[in-house]
Amino acid sequence: MDNKTNKYAVITFLFNHYDLLREPLVIDEDIDYYCLTDDANITSETWKCIYISEFDTNDLTGIQKTYMSKYSFYKYIPTHYEYFICIDASIEIKGNISEILDYYNNNNIDFGIAVHPFRIRYIDEYREWIRSRGLNNVYLEMFEKYCKDNNISSSDFSGLLECTVKLFKNTKQITDFIDNVYKTLLKYCNFADAND
Repeated sequence: MDNKTNKYAVITFLFNHYDLLREPLVIDEDIDYYCLTDDANITSETWKCIYISEFDTNDLTGIQKTYMSKYSFYKYIPTHYEYFICIDASIEIKGNISEILDYYNNNNIDFGIAVHPFRIRYIDEYREWIRSRGLNNVYLEMFEKYCKDNNISSSDFSGLLECTVKLFKNTKQITDFIDNVYKTLLKYCNFADAND
């Protein structure tokens, strides 16, 4: 085994058995693959599965655990990568994505997001989560309060938290931004009280 250090990391998140771990159809040798999960039984030949024991609690839903890990993933994986790409567990990698990452790197792009082309307004999506996933209504109230406090139109909000794909350049400006989102989650979403 060589000691090559890859410059890109792909991260997916799988909590409370909410989804399946999908093996990439094309494996890129220039990318390291990580799966953050609360299921110690998940194994993969491609994904390096990292069990997060601090989320080992029934007090949090899978959505909440995913939020928390998406914006604190630096605590769990090496930080030497030039770019991190976070993908929803519903995504199946079908091609070589290092070309996309090379494009971002070569053009000095710091941050990129992608959402489903059929994505509905975020406020409507929250209501759907309440209906279909049993998400506590308190999160809709917190989300609306966050939008009001930050002068953001909740009807136009396009899914910063729950994007299908997020790409981050490993710079202090971007990591500070991610950390601020994480702190906002802690401030506006008292996850410990979610099921009270």
